[in-house]
Amino acid sequence: MTLATSLHSKYGSPILTSLPSGWCVPDWRWVAKNTNFVPLPSDWNDGNPDGDHILIHLDASVSLFAILEVIEQSPTRYPVNQIYGLSMRHKMLDPSRSLSAHSYGFAIDINWDTNPVGQRGDIPDWIVAAFEVHDWVWGGRWSVPDPMHFEYRGDT
Repeated sequence: MTLATSLHSKYGSPILTSLPSGWCVPDWRWVAKNTNFVPLPSDWNDGNPDGDHILIHLDASVSLFAILEVIEQSPTRYPVNQIYGLSMRHKMLDPSRSLSAHSYGFAIDINWDTNPVGQRGDIPDWIVAAFEVHDWVWGGRWSVPDPMHFEYRGDT
């Protein structure tokens, strides 16, 4: 069973319809029932489209909050200029593919300008470790690396 199939069977569909562009029209009732705002570290707010928080699934929010606490308390800094969570779309914006984990609020992307698909990127190992300890998978370990991408797998 794929992650998208598992998420769909457990939580239902977060979308009303798919568009030819690969983006989707969200079901706002699903969003209101299943997602939560998680506050971001104060120095991460500048590049976040949503300001001082990120919208993700309720089941992923506690672990993300714990991860962000670890990162914020670390003496080592990594500048986060871009971060995004819930995003209603198909994988690679291809409507023939399944919904992305972002559509369910189970994935975030960090600094996509410096962590493009297919490269190693610049996410420090200590940040990757903070996510992995809390049951998040890092896309930088995939056969085609996606170093901006972190995906929650704890309750899925």
